[in-house]
Amino acid sequence: MQTTSLQEARFTGELALHEQILADELLKRELHRAEILRQRSMMRARLLSEAVRVNVRLLPNVAQSFARLSRHIEGGKEIEAYVFAESEINAFVSEGRNHLLVGVSSGAVSALSSEELEFVIGHELGHAVYGHLDVPANHLMASGNLDLERAQLVRSFQRASEVSADRAGLTCCGSLEVAANAMFKTLCGLNMPGLKVDPVEFAQQWEHLVAEVLDMGRRDQWQLSHPFPPLRMQALLSFWRHGPGPTADDEVRRLLALMDAQPAQRADGDDPFLARFLFWGSLYVTLANGAMTQEKRARLTALAPASADVADAVRGGAGAADLALQRFQEARRSRRTKLSAAELHCVIGGLIGVARENGPLTEGEVLRLRRLGGELGIAPAAVDMMIAN
Repeated sequence: MQTTSLQEARFTGELALHEQILADELLKRELHRAEILRQRSMMRARLLSEAVRVNVRLLPNVAQSFARLSRHIEGGKEIEAYVFAESEINAFVSEGRNHLLVGVSSGAVSALSSEELEFVIGHELGHAVYGHLDVPANHLMASGNLDLERAQLVRSFQRASEVSADRAGLTCCGSLEVAANAMFKTLCGLNMPGLKVDPVEFAQQWEHLVAEVLDMGRRDQWQLSHPFPPLRMQALLSFWRHGPGPTADDEVRRLLALMDAQPAQRADGDDPFLARFLFWGSLYVTLANGAMTQEKRARLTALAPASADVADAVRGGAGAADLALQRFQEARRSRRTKLSAAELHCVIGGLIGVARENGPLTEGEVLRLRRLGGELGIAPAAVDMMIAN
């Protein structure tokens, strides 16, 4: 990874959500109320009375870390750092009148090395640099004035902002291994001497979590304010490998899609809960006509879930149709909750749409669509009605 500034590291998806919130008239009114409350805040007085202000005489190592990272703050605002009593690894940033107020827990100072602490501090500074303090999401959610669509927007922004802040922390500490150590210790509470975490191995936990969430069919993850820690590690790993740019950003969008509100109305492969059904089902139906065209291979590749061996699957060799049907059946069996009516409609409608892209349906394609409908508990007559419509 090569990046020189926090602005360069920012996740573009988060920036777009940030701008969308600031442009919304209702949300702007709520943000104005929040700003009035912030100006009346007693945060600095509370910190001065209940925490220890960091300086080189009291906490030299912590002070040096803050001094090294202060160069990332533009606009002349000074950082005022505090250590507060809390056994868990935690930190926050708040905006005072003339200072950025950054607090780190005593647990963080005790458990983390200087480099790991700089990842945590850099994360908080990222929130400040990217203007996240201008959008107090928790205040917005607690106001009671947001409709469902705006609430989902704010939660999506919160999760995306954590990705941007993690990138800021990585930029500040300069080491993926250091960032992985800090995230690992924060997640599990272990602080063994000489602990070194393999970032790739840690990130692989995400794949197991994805399978579990998809099998449960749960679409309520949008309510969470933070991404799952294994997701954050996977996002950092991608950013470290690819650096700033569309490759890493597109990967983050794919990762976060699992936690965004999913209305089960898209048949383009973007719905992670239905991607397996759409890919393997479309492959099975397509192979009713024998060999695939290059255009059809490209279309199926676009539908493929991340876990699928796309190159092998779309090659269309002997036994490919049987394999596709088997994978479709496995997706159904592994799902612990029934597909909703909306999900069933989306799957069958999506399969019909993909099959029709090259012209009218053949008899073989219709037979296979009925077969897949039967696998999902849909009568052939219902499938025929969807085809007719």
